[in-house]
Amino acid sequence: MVIEHGGVVFGSAYDEKFMPRQIYVTNINDLQKLRGSKYVTSDTQNTFPKVKKFLEEGKIVLYTGVPCQIGGLKKDYDNLYTIDIICHGVPSQKIFKKGEKWIKKLEFYI
Repeated sequence: MVIEHGGVVFGSAYDEKFMPRQIYVTNINDLQKLRGSKYVTSDTQNTFPKVKKFLEEGKIVLYTGVPCQIGGLKKDYDNLYTIDIICHGVPSQKIFKKGEKWIKKLEFYI
């Protein structure tokens, strides 16, 4: 509904290195990039300034993330909607990368 009204949806998507990053989409077909659990905190990158820019342009913005990410947004806008994803103590990206390296080493031996 947000996109149908000319808005922007922010959420977590894997990048080319299989690391979750917060991105935004403006096309209904691109929403599929934001689906599914990532099991690690995504990098917010520079999304907060982008959110502010879209809000000041009068666009509707929906931002999904873990509670600490949502807590970083200034919520003084009537056109900002947020969804907190339940956080069960997700690991940092540093631990995620270590796990990835461990799996790659295992694959070498298999």
